[in-house]
Amino acid sequence: MQDDALDWLAAPGALAAVIHQSLWLGDLALAKGSLSPADAEAVHQWRVDLQAEGERLCAALSRIAAADAAEIEHCVARLLYGAGWIWHLHPIPTPNARKTVIRETPRGMRAAKASSPKSQAIDRACEAEFVKRLATWDGKGKAWTHAGHAVVKINASLKEQGYGPLSQDTVRRRLQKFLDQHR
Repeated sequence: MQDDALDWLAAPGALAAVIHQSLWLGDLALAKGSLSPADAEAVHQWRVDLQAEGERLCAALSRIAAADAAEIEHCVARLLYGAGWIWHLHPIPTPNARKTVIRETPRGMRAAKASSPKSQAIDRACEAEFVKRLATWDGKGKAWTHAGHAVVKINASLKEQGYGPLSQDTVRRRLQKFLDQHR
């Protein structure tokens, strides 16, 4: 990112300003309480190290010629500033994106699972049995009892296809969902 209007990194104290910006971002991350305890401890430790190393670099720069120190300070400030922008613009998920990733990933996983041969076989077996049951049942009464009768036939159908059995509770939930869709 080139900003010709103002090259503030060439100004004296630019290194301190860039370091201060990173310290401020560390303080901001720690103040929000959005980090896990382990991440908060790591940010705190990196913040302390960054501040100590910045002071150490400034002390080392004060022992060499002023013109050389200014050039080194300028180069280091530009390096840190550029690295900060690269980090800011990179596409890798950051801790702020974790909640979104966690929320979005299961959706995709559910869609993939629903299209698997096993899921399709379960759907077909359940729907076939539920349609038969709905013809003789008005949907009133205990779904648990009807699910208990249906689970035997559904599991027999799944066994013929080489799949494992479903629990009565799973069949009851599917039956309830089926009834809600067909009322």
